[in-house]
Amino acid sequence: MALLNRVLELLTPGGVMFFSTNFRRFKFDGEAIQAASIREITEQTIPPDFRNRRIHRTWRIVRSG
Repeated sequence: MALLNRVLELLTPGGVMFFSTNFRRFKFDGEAIQAASIREITEQTIPPDFRNRRIHRTWRIVRSG
């Protein structure tokens, strides 16, 4: 989560970062990220006809300020 916080520091206030991972055992700790809002958008990023629905996970993260 430290890397995500460092990337957020580079954004302007209100800037948006998208984070995606295909590491199935990744544990996302939203409490450790200093952001205005965090929303998981995985379902929106996988085509409806895609066979493996667990191919990745994706979040939309907005910088505070």
